[in-house]
Amino acid sequence: MKKLLYHIIFLLCLMIQESCQSQGPNDNREQEEISSRSLRRAAFRSKSYYIIYCSSNNEEEEKIKSILNKINNRSERIQYIIKNEEEVNAEILENNPILLIGEHQKFKCLQKIAPQLPIILKEQSFEFAGKIYNDSSSVLFLSYYPNPLNKNLPVSIITANNADVLINMFAEDDKELLFGRWGYEIFKEGKRIAMGDFDERNPNSKIIWKVDDKNSFEYPNKAKTIQQDENFTFYSNLNENSNKQLTEIIKEVKKAASTFDSLFELPTTLKIHYEFFENGEQKGMMTGNTLPAHINFKNAKVFATISQDLEGYKEHPEVNLLAKKSLGNTNLSIIETGLPIYFADNWKQKGYLYWFEKLIKTKNDFTIQNLLNNSVFQQNSELIKKCVGAAFVSFVIDNYGKERFTQIYKNGISESDIDKLSKDWEDYKKKLTSNLSSQAKTKSLSEDFYWKGFNFTHEGYRIYNGYLSEHAALSLEKLKSLNSNSIAVIPYSFMRNPNQPEPFRIPHNGGGETDESVFHTIYQAKQKGLKVLLKPQIWVGRNSWPGEIELKSNADWDLFFDYYYQWIRHYALIAEMYHADALCLGVELSKTTLKHPKKWEAMISEIRKIYSGKLTYSANWGEEFEKVKFWDAFDYIGISCYYPLSKSTEPDEKELIKGFKQNLKKLKTVSDKFDKPILLTEIGFRSIESPWVQPHDYPGEQQASEMAQQKCYDVVFDCLKNEKWCKGLFWWKWPTTFENSHSDDRDFSPHNKAAEKTVKKWYSEL
Repeated sequence: MKKLLYHIIFLLCLMIQESCQSQGPNDNREQEEISSRSLRRAAFRSKSYYIIYCSSNNEEEEKIKSILNKINNRSERIQYIIKNEEEVNAEILENNPILLIGEHQKFKCLQKIAPQLPIILKEQSFEFAGKIYNDSSSVLFLSYYPNPLNKNLPVSIITANNADVLINMFAEDDKELLFGRWGYEIFKEGKRIAMGDFDERNPNSKIIWKVDDKNSFEYPNKAKTIQQDENFTFYSNLNENSNKQLTEIIKEVKKAASTFDSLFELPTTLKIHYEFFENGEQKGMMTGNTLPAHINFKNAKVFATISQDLEGYKEHPEVNLLAKKSLGNTNLSIIETGLPIYFADNWKQKGYLYWFEKLIKTKNDFTIQNLLNNSVFQQNSELIKKCVGAAFVSFVIDNYGKERFTQIYKNGISESDIDKLSKDWEDYKKKLTSNLSSQAKTKSLSEDFYWKGFNFTHEGYRIYNGYLSEHAALSLEKLKSLNSNSIAVIPYSFMRNPNQPEPFRIPHNGGGETDESVFHTIYQAKQKGLKVLLKPQIWVGRNSWPGEIELKSNADWDLFFDYYYQWIRHYALIAEMYHADALCLGVELSKTTLKHPKKWEAMISEIRKIYSGKLTYSANWGEEFEKVKFWDAFDYIGISCYYPLSKSTEPDEKELIKGFKQNLKKLKTVSDKFDKPILLTEIGFRSIESPWVQPHDYPGEQQASEMAQQKCYDVVFDCLKNEKWCKGLFWWKWPTTFENSHSDDRDFSPHNKAAEKTVKKWYSEL
């Protein structure tokens, strides 16, 4: 039941996922043809969202209503309208986003629209993409499909051959099978066996969208058993050539388990199901969870990646299972989070104490009182929680011994012990900062390095087409073939209200710009010889943008900067761990920079204690860029450069060159004033008729034009070629997937357009 709740909540919360869209200025608000994206927006903007269920008896209805009412209670922004199908009429079905949930044999609403859906419903089975699913445990998820009764609004479906299976299949107390973000998924015996997407550009005569054969995936119901003993059964989803590698990995896993048993002298008889995956994409596609490792506590299952970018097995999730079995549950989140990392040799290449030392040298609130307060501790990012948690476990065991640690694990800390523990903890931190030797820093770029880059945007939220995917790897290959030497990696957070501070969340849903997807992308880029600028950005709600963030009181401003520092500190740690060559501390936060320069200067100083590479900030073109007072605190002066080149819709090349050179004078003036080089962290033009008039804006009624876009690219390159104060540029944008990229689109990407040839030519010469 709990698992089904997770699935449905996630499905509905997709309406709020606009925070995760990797789009440029005004790139997300224009009118579009019917697409999964447009349907999601329609649901997001709708005043009402109906959840319609069917049931065959009172007991079944009560179970379903209990689940759906929990959704309403947890909803932060929308109150969903929950109805039995007997209570709805044609008007409701036609004029609202709807989720249909129930056994298809008894579901009249579903049967009504099924002929125009890509499914064939039968008495004891359903047929999808030419295959019949007649097992009683088969379940189908269809997400954000055009409603046949009103194709401008979405219908989502959760249905099964058996109602009991539908209700009970997700009773496991974990998020192993977190529901996918788009398209379809099919489950058997609680495990995903197929998933994929639809071809949105090529509808056939019978249904609105047909299944996209290029992006359809099937998986075996069971992984291969490769080794077992009295404590573990190891399974593999890798090919046979990986057995030797897995043998060494298994030794490491068993070593950690043995070390745990020896330390606490509590050998366990727990039988652990341990399943290996080749990489984050495979793990995410098969389980719905892209974390490097995760656990199903109820069934004692571990799922872990082995790829060098993630190495989930090295975080020893099995230790949490062993601890629960032998020590019981702990009520301290810091111990539960930190204990497995304590057994991780050289966590993140240098060990958790190395990274913890960096954190405690900066402004932080890692007091005992905060760390033992679960709600406060949970406000930290997962990466920082793991690091700090492992250090705390080490502190307790080293200072007080395993018996005392066991007591704290089981019973927590009494009020009378807090003062003593707090003093010892502060002494422990001081000792760390004085004893740990400084290790090699991020390799510095040469002074003459020229960034020939693209903003590499996470365009697909189905796992197989975002940062973690093979699609993205192929996209990077194409990008490099254009003689590009660098990318900007762009994880997003979200701020609902530009006038109200709130913690900035780190994406964690499988298809988003999660930490693991950022790790993977930096690693992939480095493997391909590309330099990396890590460029976290904020998506702002209420049809706003970062330049409109403005708080109402000094207290709110202080809170905003506290939240922002905690967020950007997280990415500074990632940048240092994964050797990003530069870090951008913000993008277009114009009112925050112009009104509170001292707060920015203080934050920059703190971030330099963590991150040793180049720092920049991407100011909005115009007033912000020209008036920021603290450019001297950065290594590069950064700009989102969307200055208009001409007001004319039909200028000649000379006029465009003149216009851009006038803009460059403004850039050079700032560069000269602060004696710092300029980095165009964003610059771009749509492939429309007059992209030079308002480069950042919507295309409006303008038609697609490759040649106009190419003309702008030529002008930019020609004007920059001899400007020594400029150290590079990042075009907006280059996508992780080319699914929605076409030569006749009106988007910013130059992929397969005339401008692509211009990039290749100029990047070979710069």
